[in-house]
Amino acid sequence: MFGSCSDFRKRTFRWVLSVLVITHSAISARAAAANPIQTELRRLNKCYAQFVGLRIKTSDPLWQQVAAGTKNGVDACMDVFHRGDLGSDGRISQVAGEYDSVGSQILSRFLEFYRSTFYVTDIATSTGFQPDLYDANSPAFHFLYSAFKPGELYSNSVKRAQGLRAYRLSLRTGPRIRSVIGLKALVQYQQGNTADGAQTIVNFNPTLVETGRLIGIRPDEVSNVETAMQWKRVSFQGRNVSASMGAGFLGDQTYLTANNNQDGVWANNNGTIRIFRVWARSMLSDSLGRPLPALRASDVTSEVEASSDIPWRQSSSCLRCHDSMDNAAGAIRNLARLRTTDGGEGQVRFWVNFVSPSDMATAAPLPRTRLEIGDSSYFKRPADFKLRYRSYDGTLVDVSGTGLASLAEKIAETNDFYATAAKRHYEFLTGIAANLDDITDPDAVSLSPAELKIRNRVIELGIALKNHQSIPALIRSILALPEYLDQSAAKAGGGK
Repeated sequence: MFGSCSDFRKRTFRWVLSVLVITHSAISARAAAANPIQTELRRLNKCYAQFVGLRIKTSDPLWQQVAAGTKNGVDACMDVFHRGDLGSDGRISQVAGEYDSVGSQILSRFLEFYRSTFYVTDIATSTGFQPDLYDANSPAFHFLYSAFKPGELYSNSVKRAQGLRAYRLSLRTGPRIRSVIGLKALVQYQQGNTADGAQTIVNFNPTLVETGRLIGIRPDEVSNVETAMQWKRVSFQGRNVSASMGAGFLGDQTYLTANNNQDGVWANNNGTIRIFRVWARSMLSDSLGRPLPALRASDVTSEVEASSDIPWRQSSSCLRCHDSMDNAAGAIRNLARLRTTDGGEGQVRFWVNFVSPSDMATAAPLPRTRLEIGDSSYFKRPADFKLRYRSYDGTLVDVSGTGLASLAEKIAETNDFYATAAKRHYEFLTGIAANLDDITDPDAVSLSPAELKIRNRVIELGIALKNHQSIPALIRSILALPEYLDQSAAKAGGGK
């Protein structure tokens, strides 16, 4: 009896408390809506936390301006964002003679965000990756540079011919000197060989990547030229091991290493078993937001060869992935990964264009059905490719070209490249996931009206980005959306 009465009182108390909390929240929301200044202060408080990773102080001049009604929240947020801008020397601005700690933190926060969007995020564990010579962040630098270098086009993140390098602030007064951790002891980077008796292994002293607090990004003009090579590859002496292969992040030394699926160091592509399809898979996801399979079964029906001795050519289910990957991988067929020495633990592995014009193959390729043999001259042939996938609107993209730079141009012409950027920034800032699948596919899952509105919002942002090419303008547009402060506004179809 007493237990039942006590339980009743507890339930009643919890119910009353819930009603009070809900009522208070509703009143607070209405009050905020009725008080534009409070809304704008909430906007500034949120963006500052996202951009800087700290709570803004009420004594901050920006907070004071918004509180006084002399500046709106979006403008204040963009003032915060632009503290990460890179000057003519590639560095952030200084405050009282010191590099702005807030600007440095903004660069670091956005670098973390851009790096998290890659298909392969744990780059430092890639086979043979040398973290002192190659920066695990360098692919993401291309997006960071396009975001914070005033006037830099977003399309350059995939079209930039030159690599990028970080400026970092350290207490060190001289250049970094770091030995490679070998299997038994600390060894230096090495080059040359002893196998043919013509050379000896000698130390290689390249300029290492900087460590410390991030204060800027600039075009990479460091030239780490090796002067000796592993004996089978002496014809490649004198190469800059830090050189980008072009096409923005796609030709970055680190990105190529992180997405290398070839056994051995210089395994020659043969167009069947040996082909850079892992790189192509990541390219489709990282630049176009198209995870595999990127084609419909009907798109590859004509490619099926039931009698082929290549298993993935025997069915459309396999070709939906392979037709996209294998055709795109042709763009880097001429590249290979070499090493500076054949025996030392301190060997440097780096990517080069493996085929000179005089070595290009001219004979017709072997039939693609020859799995055991493949095309022995595949890696010597012109780097022809096809970019084949279904866009978010169901359009079959089927374009071709030759070489990595050409592939980058084709990517930058698509709507998917920009819609993908809009989707990632929208999700980062609002916390709302957007669906950019090919929803016209007969097998696609139906979206709710709210999901369709979110999707359409992101597509609009992407088309706008394609036109203005400005990441700051994209971010400004997202900050101004009603769902930036209230997710339910998007889920209920609020705003445009």
